[in-house]
Amino acid sequence: MTEDSPIRAVAKMVREAERHAEDMAADRVRAVQYYRGEMRDLPAEAGRSSMVSRDVRAHIKKVLPSVMRTILGGASVVEYLRSSRATRAWRSRPRTTSTRC
Repeated sequence: MTEDSPIRAVAKMVREAERHAEDMAADRVRAVQYYRGEMRDLPAEAGRSSMVSRDVRAHIKKVLPSVMRTILGGASVVEYLRSSRATRAWRSRPRTTSTRC
């Protein structure tokens, strides 16, 4: 493996990521417009209400800070713990399921 191989591989991945971001740009713009309640591609029918419910947006705004604290609040976002033999044995035990409520 030459020194240029990893550099080329990373450059290729960056180009692919940029291309993917460009391909998804229109979908992201439309998703943000829908989130804001702006649905230009779905105009109200004549004689019908043009009212737009923003309930989903309100719930997302209420829950998002808590979700962000949960995900990003720890010292590390991801932590790898090596499992011991006892843990592996416990995980591979036969499981029983119950249908009682």
